[in-house]
Amino acid sequence: MNDERTLAVRAALNEGAGAAEKQLALIAGSQGDDQLALVVAELSAPEIITLVGESDMTKSSLVSAFVTPEQFIAVLTRKLDAWSSYYGPMSRGELANSLLGLQDQLEDLLCPMIFAAEIPEREKTMFAALIDFKIGPDLILLAGLGRKDFDEVFLLKGNFPAFAGTWQSLFTGLQLRAPGEHKALRAFYTQHVINDDHERAIAACAHDIVQSMSEFRSPDQGPDTVEFVSF
Repeated sequence: MNDERTLAVRAALNEGAGAAEKQLALIAGSQGDDQLALVVAELSAPEIITLVGESDMTKSSLVSAFVTPEQFIAVLTRKLDAWSSYYGPMSRGELANSLLGLQDQLEDLLCPMIFAAEIPEREKTMFAALIDFKIGPDLILLAGLGRKDFDEVFLLKGNFPAFAGTWQSLFTGLQLRAPGEHKALRAFYTQHVINDDHERAIAACAHDIVQSMSEFRSPDQGPDTVEFVSF
């Protein structure tokens, strides 16, 4: 489409994510969400990454509620490039010390794009896109490994009162929508626990998942993709 609204958003991006976010808000306020969705559909993965880079799950970018499943996976793939470049060379100990930062980035990317619109049918579609992405379920596990209430959310039977729109909702959603994948992840994690103490098991799980990220590097991406990692 590349109409004047999309061009205006792109021009605003040259001034920063905040300026582009204001432009998106103007479109939503004057023309409605349907027109905003048309504009967001024209944005590229790097443009979306720039927009969501200054937001988080508590104050998400407007684009998070309107990206398509295809855009979601394209953005996720580029982020995997960055995370693999930065975290991949780390030892297990180094990764354990940096794990919370990576988990925050995962939560801030995944949760708004799945939950921000608060539309059950869209949530179902976006969740399906994540689960169908081969490493998607592993990323859900990585987002929660070792966090407070992790064992209760992931391992205990019964319904744990997960905080809506957080990493906990990713786990409960996975259990509901893909019980086979959930069971496989539990077996993966449990095997690490059997072979090691709790903290080392978490580090080993995280390290294995981060190493697998390299399999999903975009063919057109090089070392410069590390610029997309925020700290």
